[in-house]
Amino acid sequence: MTSNFHQDNVDREAGETLLSSEMIRNSPLFDGSQLCMLLLNSQGMIVTANRSILKAVESEPERIIGKPIWQIPELRESFQNNAMLTEAAKNIRIDAPACFELIYSSCEGKRGYLDCTIKPVSGNGDRAPLFLLEGWNVTGLKESLLELKSKSLHDDLTGLPNGRYLEKRLCEAIKRSKRTGMQFAVVFIDLDGFRMINETHGRPQGDFLLLQVSHRLKHMIRGIDTIARIGGDAFVLVIESIQSNGCIEEICARLLTIISRTYVLSNKKEALITASIGVSLYPDHSLDPEELVRHADTAMVRAKEEGRNSFRIHTPPQ
Repeated sequence: MTSNFHQDNVDREAGETLLSSEMIRNSPLFDGSQLCMLLLNSQGMIVTANRSILKAVESEPERIIGKPIWQIPELRESFQNNAMLTEAAKNIRIDAPACFELIYSSCEGKRGYLDCTIKPVSGNGDRAPLFLLEGWNVTGLKESLLELKSKSLHDDLTGLPNGRYLEKRLCEAIKRSKRTGMQFAVVFIDLDGFRMINETHGRPQGDFLLLQVSHRLKHMIRGIDTIARIGGDAFVLVIESIQSNGCIEEICARLLTIISRTYVLSNKKEALITASIGVSLYPDHSLDPEELVRHADTAMVRAKEEGRNSFRIHTPPQ
């Protein structure tokens, strides 16, 4: 950690001392820097590149030098998604953006991120001004942040969306339903007797069974639908584009059949389990996502109280 911090300081100081274009072209500090560096003219044409940027994009100098930065295939994504950045690159001025992000890709399609600054360089005589782009490779940090974000929205055991992600998906389903006029169903599934599985076979075997349940559910729903594990042995499905109540009844019957099939645990022993299911419908039962889940939960409790291994559709109070 100390050596990396020291190297970063050396690299930053190197960038600050490269005052002229000739010094930049010939300096070992430019080519040997761990920073990704490009020397650009005011029209965004790449004049030269150091080894770090060439290594990052897995390219040879002749493939990028003499070409506009926004046309380099390995750097194109940033400019395709940011018209303002593209215009700035075509006409670089002294007051160029102080800091911006560039996304790059290698020949093998590996994605990376550069935290960039750009500044003018002197000593170019009467010729057009040149600009030094310096990029700190923040790919590792970015990937860690993306991983943390993904974990915060997904269940640790099954990898399914969790309650937070379910809320987001419900809001998206409501928007689609308003646009298409199609209703959707919130299906609350609670496994019957799951505690007995844990007590009989142990927690690891219970987790193994939950993984099998989630696998079966994932293979039943469509790409437009959502499945989430909201804790313990409870799952919620969002089934979109429901044609009629008959359709959701048929889906629930299939869910009961799929869940009740025999499971083989990792200890090679067999286990049987059933489910109680509750359903609420948008927009018939509520326009609020949280209330839709509560209504489905209440209907599930009714199914469990009235015999288990069955489903109930929410009945609004008279």
